[in-house]
Amino acid sequence: MPRKARLRTAIYARVSTKDKDQDPDTQLYRLRDSVSVHPDWEIRNVRPRHLTTSD
Repeated sequence: MPRKARLRTAIYARVSTKDKDQDPDTQLYRLRDSVSVHPDWEIRNVRPRHLTTSD
């Protein structure tokens, strides 16, 4: 039987404030957890981003 192809996913976290409670690692943790419940999904790319006032 042919093997089912995995869905390739990318996750992106963005922080645009200096609030101490905003952390892309926290966002990425939750996103990875969301993907992990789908055995046919695979994370292929992770993009955390800290925005500054010049962005």
